[in-house]
Amino acid sequence: MAGPDAFQYAIWRVVPDVERGEALNVGVVVFCRRRGFLGARAELDEPRLRVLAPGADAGAVRRHLEGLVRVAEGEPAAGAIAALPQSERFGWLTAASSTIVQPSPSTPACATTPRPSWTGSSCASSRARAARPGPDLPVPAAVLEDGGGHPARVATARRARSGGWRG
Repeated sequence: MAGPDAFQYAIWRVVPDVERGEALNVGVVVFCRRRGFLGARAELDEPRLRVLAPGADAGAVRRHLEGLVRVAEGEPAAGAIAALPQSERFGWLTAASSTIVQPSPSTPACATTPRPSWTGSSCASSRARAARPGPDLPVPAAVLEDGGGHPARVATARRARSGGWRG
């Protein structure tokens, strides 16, 4: 039986206003060099986005996320970046960005499966379940659901889930 393989992942976040420091987790990109795997899942929770940024263009954000997933998959229609080797595409997909969609720092981990088991095919709830790798790739749920654990982002994530500020 093969031992665990090292992989890296990063969380994609929508950051509508950098000054407020609020972020909405919308996806994940996973790379395992040994297994030759690069994959991404993304889903935008529009009600939560409206809570954080009422004027945000959800359609534009969704198209941005779809483009990132196509680059990860290496689709020829996604342009020249999609033709790069997987490791270079992962580097591009996780590079610091000043756009509304920003990646978290790349995080190393280990797994024993050849491919991640994505949970579900679409996001049916207010949490990014479709974006979360399955149990074989243990991305902490708190990272995906509560804005990375930072107290201000946790409060923001909870406020967004509850539908707004509570007195």
